[in-house]
Amino acid sequence: MTEIASLGHPLSIKYLIQYLDDSSAHAVVLFNIVHAIETFNKNIYIGKLLPLLPEFIKCSPVWAEIIHERILSDIEATDIYKERLWHTKDYTRVAIKKFLRSFKESKPEFNSQCDILLSTIKKKELKSFQLPLDTDRFKLRLEKACIDSFLKTNTDHLGEHLCGFGLYCDSNSLSIVPSVNTQAYLHQTTEKERDAIQWCPELWIYSGENGCFFNDLSEQLASKIQHFTTDDEKEYFKLSIYELCVSVLESMRTHGFFKPDSIVAFAELGSQRGSHDIEWMEQLNLQGIKPFIQWIDQSQPLHEEGSSTSLQTTDVVVT
Repeated sequence: MTEIASLGHPLSIKYLIQYLDDSSAHAVVLFNIVHAIETFNKNIYIGKLLPLLPEFIKCSPVWAEIIHERILSDIEATDIYKERLWHTKDYTRVAIKKFLRSFKESKPEFNSQCDILLSTIKKKELKSFQLPLDTDRFKLRLEKACIDSFLKTNTDHLGEHLCGFGLYCDSNSLSIVPSVNTQAYLHQTTEKERDAIQWCPELWIYSGENGCFFNDLSEQLASKIQHFTTDDEKEYFKLSIYELCVSVLESMRTHGFFKPDSIVAFAELGSQRGSHDIEWMEQLNLQGIKPFIQWIDQSQPLHEEGSSTSLQTTDVVVT
């Protein structure tokens, strides 16, 4: 073992890792091995470590946790891990994902680091996920539904100052729901309510109005999602549809459909606001969204899944 460590060759990492055995009573010796491995350049060390993790996690889960505690305590090492994770093989990412979920529960102090790595895995898997529908045709139909719905709502409420346009999705059935807000409605609310209502399309005054234009699309999505057998597949399908919704709204904004000072938003009904929402809001709005980020940091949404506010929609297919 000493001879292997003294070689200073990156290939020796593979053999040193094999000595980290949970059944060994020589903890001091094993920690010396860890220290020897950590003398390598972080890029080299982590690059050699990741392909070994599926077997290492299986054979020595305790030492796998120790190794991860040390890596995730280092910002630079965590960033390298994240970058390298993107390029690992599929079966390696599957094993790491399962391990990180377990590690996150047992070591809550590393929640944020684990979330970063799990988010990287999700993005990689989402990138390779094939939607079971013609995305170009779906986007054209979705854009037409948005235009027809928003124009009808505008016609139905002539004279009102419409200040918000958006969509939201039911995370269970994937029903797509349009929503429109007015300045008058915002001014009727308390200051605390206004902070939330301004950014949440599911809470706007004309939430679900003229949702009939989306019925066929919602029925198609509800039918497609039934064919997936795993939670991960369903999650990737949902995220892909959400991205299509945001893409359509962004295109409409780019082509001048919305007034420059209008808020354009997309949300997943019943979910906790987070990084995805910030990315979507930045993508959809010309004005700064610093107040939105501050609201996310400081407070919780006014609704919960299954609450009365989540049912305030009309003309929407319920499946």
